[in-house]
Amino acid sequence: MASRRWKRDPLCDACAVTMTRLSASDWVELGFTILGEDGIQGIKIDRMAERLGVTKGSFYWHFKDLDDFLQSVAAKWAGEMGSRYLATAGAADEHPSMRMRNRLRVYLSRPVRMLDREMRNWARADDRAREALGATDRRVFSQIRCDLEELGFGAAEAEWRASVLFYASVGYAAVDHPLTEANLRDEAMKLLQLLTARGD
Repeated sequence: MASRRWKRDPLCDACAVTMTRLSASDWVELGFTILGEDGIQGIKIDRMAERLGVTKGSFYWHFKDLDDFLQSVAAKWAGEMGSRYLATAGAADEHPSMRMRNRLRVYLSRPVRMLDREMRNWARADDRAREALGATDRRVFSQIRCDLEELGFGAAEAEWRASVLFYASVGYAAVDHPLTEANLRDEAMKLLQLLTARGD
């Protein structure tokens, strides 16, 4: 049976879908892809149907309208995106510093940075996106803090170090960084090394 694929990134489970049977999840995954590429303004029913090779009837089978679809995008972000990101850390028995490196490496990949940036842009104007992003941010921040505590830092020390790392990472995604991709990763990893190094 013929199928159509779109480019996936480490956090998006967009996969091959048939042109005759699309689930609501298939549409939402494509929504994430387009959000990362062109921002919330790029999400159009006609455009998504064309990307998937189907008519708009498939969309309306699952969603009442575009607003209903965006509600599903926000809900899936809140329900799944934090777990997807944290899963990139590797095995549970991985050293905490390595888990942090693994997650940061994924976050700094261009597709993920762009998706994060555009989600934050959307959240500035939409309460649903803001709530979804807040839920994910709190979960990710909590894990960073836990990793630092596992490295031996006290609660207060882990809190501020986690804050610096979290907000610096968001900053890398929020602006068009002048560094090359490789230099950006190197710079971020040096910051991570500084924040996870113990002086004793």
